[in-house]
Formats: sequence, C-alpha cells, structure tokens
Amino acid sequence: MDICLRRLQGESPDIAELQSVLEAAPRYARLTTNSRVGPDDAYSICTTCPDGKTYEEIFVFGVFLQDTMVACVDVIRSFPDQQTAHMVLILITESYQRRGIGKAAYELVESKVISWGTCSRMRIGVVQSNGAVLPF
Repeated sequence: MDICLRRLQGESPDIAELQSVLEAAPRYARLTTNSRVGPDDAYSICTTCPDGKTYEEIFVFGVFLQDTMVACVDVIRSFPDQQTAHMVLILITESYQRRGIGKAAYELVESKVISWGTCSRMRIGVVQSNGAVLPF
C-alpha cells in the first residue's frame, strides 16, 4: 500500500481536507461524543494545544492514498513527559477502514516520532465507547 504522511499546516486547504476526513467518519463522533461532526472540528484539532505545550510540539498529519486524504493522525511530542509521544487521534474514513491503512499510518508516525530523537515510547488513549478499535 502506497500511503504517505504530510504534516498539515492548519491553513484553509488543509482544514477543508481534514474536515472532509472527519465528516467521512461520522461513527467516530457518535461513539466518542454522542454527537455529529461539527463544522469547526478540523479547525479545533489544528488549534488545540494543551497547557505547557507549543504549536511546534503538535503534529496533525494527513494520511494520503495517492492524492486523497483518507485519514488523519494527531500527535503531541513529549507529552505527558519528555520521553512520550501521545497519539491523540488516528482516524480513518469509514470507506477506507479495514484495509490496513491504520496500521500503515501508525508505522509512518512511529518512524517520524523516532526521528525526533526525544521520544522513546508512544501512547494512545482509546475512549471506552470506541473499544472496537483495540485490536488495531
């Protein structure tokens, strides 16, 4: 599978593509927030920064299959401690799920995290209502 990872810049074209990915995975919003994808959810992902972190430590990636963004990954470098990269979100559009894209995207993100030279472990939180993703 030929997928690539590109860091999103949080500008208009990136936000629009990210919003399309979120809207193409409505089941995630229902399972985790019991609501629909909001019109500003992509903007929120690109602009939310935990206390004590800078935007340089927030990495929102688009996962592309050819020229189409089919997934997104949100990672915070050195959070909650210096050695940990925290994966806030990995989301695959519903029409591309169960094709190995999540695993391939994770491996690309893991390589990126290793290249930083600061994080020796990754963690991800899974909302209990979305537990079906745990075998991933």
